Amino acid sequence: MYIYLPDDRDGLPDLVHELSSNPVALLHGKVVPDRKVLVGELQIPKFDVSLQADVSRLLADLGLDLTLFRPAGHSFSEMVALAEADDEDMLPPMAVPSIIQQCSVRVNERGTVAAAATELEILGFGMGGPEPVVDFVADHPFLFFIKEDRSRVVLFAGQVLDPSSPR
Repeated sequence: MYIYLPDDRDGLPDLVHELSSNPVALLHGKVVPDRKVLVGELQIPKFDVSLQADVSRLLADLGLDLTLFRPAGHSFSEMVALAEADDEDMLPPMAVPSIIQQCSVRVNERGTVAAAATELEILGFGMGGPEPVVDFVADHPFLFFIKEDRSRVVLFAGQVLDPSSPR
């Protein structure tokens, strides 16, 4: 987990703007320090965030049209193929009118738990020198990212606006 804590207590909007206007700044640049620093006091609040969203329109805007398709040759074919069907062209067309994405992240003294799920509604067929010591006290709004280290893919991203509130 990576926590991006702005230096200024009201600096979260500027940090969000910097990261959204220059995504490379997420991994490099002035947002992330050039080198590792020793951390003195470390305080991270407990928090629990979740989001559920219908991403159907977003995916349609990106060009994914699942309103009507034949399952043969698509990633859903193994879910709907009948054992006795020899010809995949005989399978009826399907539609995916709704795709719901839900994710949650919980951080407490035992660690971090992150989970994500996707629900598809399918219609049609049924289914240098001394290191300085830096205190890191997240007592004001901050961003967090959970990234897979090898690929650097961001799996979860969020912001905590009120660290004093556990929810």
